Amino acid sequence: MFKAFFFDMDGVLYDSMPNHEYTWTHSFAEYGITFPAELAYINEGRTGRGTINLVMNKEYNRDATEEEIDAIYGLKTKLMKECPKASLMPGMQELIKQLRSEGIMTYVVTGSKQPSLIDKLSADFGFTKEYVVSGADVKKG
Repeated sequence: MFKAFFFDMDGVLYDSMPNHEYTWTHSFAEYGITFPAELAYINEGRTGRGTINLVMNKEYNRDATEEEIDAIYGLKTKLMKECPKASLMPGMQELIKQLRSEGIMTYVVTGSKQPSLIDKLSADFGFTKEYVVSGADVKKG
């Protein structure tokens, strides 16, 4: 009946949303912007650029400059590397294995652009680059 399943990464394959909440709130705070924790969850799946522009439009009625995007997202990336490793969501490895055994294609879609993403997804779930659509692959996330 199904030919393919598309899985988000954060909060679906990995229990990583607490890390995203922490890194977004702290990255924006560094630049004097209050970013309520719930916004990290509401904007999950949006690219980093999209989230930053959303916040800058709300705060300053303008898009972020390239320098602001690089600075805020750079700090977020640095903080993510310092966070505890996100655990796998229970049952996801087994579900993906079961789907594949039934001939159903499995893909990951994520707003992340992190280069280490493919290695992580490959090691934990057997996803290779051709089965991942990331923030680096889209123009408008």
